[in-house]
Amino acid sequence: MGRGSNVQVWKYYSIEDGRLKRNRKECPRCGRGVFMAEHSDRVTCGKCGYTEFKRKEANQKITKGKK
Repeated sequence: MGRGSNVQVWKYYSIEDGRLKRNRKECPRCGRGVFMAEHSDRVTCGKCGYTEFKRKEANQKITKGKK
């Protein structure tokens, strides 16, 4: 960590039913302990730059078959 950085890692975890739960997604490239930042349209790793885009399923209406 850089000088003067204020990382609050305790916000990334919670305890539910006596078990530790990770609140954010972890990077598939970097492995455990490296969490991804959540943006409005994507999820990004700050360490390696890996990005996953979120789908906008609410805006897309798919109709199956004809009535």
